[in-house]
Amino acid sequence: GISGPDQVPEGAAFELRVVARSKVPTKGVLHLYRNERHLGALDVQLTGGRADLFVLRQDADESGFLRYRASLEVDASADSVPQNNVAVTTVAVEGRARILYVEGKEGQAHHLAETLRAEGMAVDVVGPGEMPASLTKLQPYAAVLLSDVPAYALTERQMEVLRRYVRDLGRGFAEFG
Repeated sequence: GISGPDQVPEGAAFELRVVARSKVPTKGVLHLYRNERHLGALDVQLTGGRADLFVLRQDADESGFLRYRASLEVDASADSVPQNNVAVTTVAVEGRARILYVEGKEGQAHHLAETLRAEGMAVDVVGPGEMPASLTKLQPYAAVLLSDVPAYALTERQMEVLRRYVRDLGRGFAEFG
């Protein structure tokens, strides 16, 4: 079998664990595929009579669902059930956190936005009039930051959508100034 974490952030390293069993000691080749692309092969030694564990380090270098397939090739004389030599698992990779930074005064977002970007986050900077007034358009964001944005600069609809964004989606919100 093969197992890995259910979910990892984009850019993170993680481990896949492949467990193989053989009744007798034998050598084999373990192939690893990601989304049907061959990643490589590893010469392995199965001890026979017990499970052997192979740990394969991976990098979550793309977001989305990554389907991993491990395939073990061994000598046919040592393998009574070749149908069980393939196992699959899926790892969900969350993309970089995307932040919506609403600035009350143009240009003031520069320092904090650059700091967030340096930490690997995607930051979209907009003025109050450009802040989305629909939950669908706010949904891609992990958090909304308001900086020096007075209440009168937002519409009732924008404020209601922001309230639902936090309450219903459980997303982040911070207000400065």
